[in-house]
Amino acid sequence: MCIIKRWIIFFPNIFIFVNLFGQPNFSITYKHWFQNDTTKTLTNAYIREGKLFGNSNKSIYIYNLGTDKVKDTVKVNYKNFQELLDAAQAGKISGTQKATFSVGIRFDEYGDQILFEKKSDSIFSRIKMNSQYVLVAEKNQRMMWKLSNEEKDIKGYNCKKAICFYRGRNYTAWFTPEIPIPEGPYKFKGLPGLILEIEDDRGELKIWAETIQYPTKSEMPSFMPSGKPITFQAYLNFLGKEFEELFEAALAAEQNQIGYNLTNSKPMPKKKNTFCQIELTE
Repeated sequence: MCIIKRWIIFFPNIFIFVNLFGQPNFSITYKHWFQNDTTKTLTNAYIREGKLFGNSNKSIYIYNLGTDKVKDTVKVNYKNFQELLDAAQAGKISGTQKATFSVGIRFDEYGDQILFEKKSDSIFSRIKMNSQYVLVAEKNQRMMWKLSNEEKDIKGYNCKKAICFYRGRNYTAWFTPEIPIPEGPYKFKGLPGLILEIEDDRGELKIWAETIQYPTKSEMPSFMPSGKPITFQAYLNFLGKEFEELFEAALAAEQNQIGYNLTNSKPMPKKKNTFCQIELTE
């Protein structure tokens, strides 16, 4: 039986529990800005909210929350998430080639989730596809950050600049050593301070912190292991297929809505639809 010692650390008017040699709980709310249409002529950008919770042992990022009750019948009841990771790496859970995308589902009350288990250095994602939720297990991808001497103020915190290339995109991040946790939104991690802002160089997405609670007494939410286990590569493959189908459907609806006439009008401008696809490659 393992007994974890705890200390009480006092702050003005509040106190929190901190694991010995650990860090206090934190809760950060982020905003996601996405520009689906790179021509910026047909589709407006949109904003979604994400929330990061964490402590010394793990962190969980939750976004795309809905109101629907969980309808998935597949729940992965692994005693240890490491088993899911091992199965994914061994290629034992990639047989999803027969999945169909004809019936869409809405985001449920648990939303998309990314769990980071620090001890095993592993990431477990629950992601909504068009017709189902999927579970993806992978080792944490170490980001090769390049630090810069540039600084700026964000929400009263002195932030430093860092850049990296991650899964198909070049990113610029601003992090603050004043909050000494190597965390950030989505899967962005590994800097000597909390990431308060990050954006890609294509002008397609930007994520920034809205509210910061560090330390906090907020409880860590639970990861919802409901969905079909697949590998990350299988996830990318199906994501591409779904985006293509959704893009074609959206374009057809847009043409119908504006009364577009294929015979008497010039071709509509082409646009590249990225939806919420932060990761483009493995």
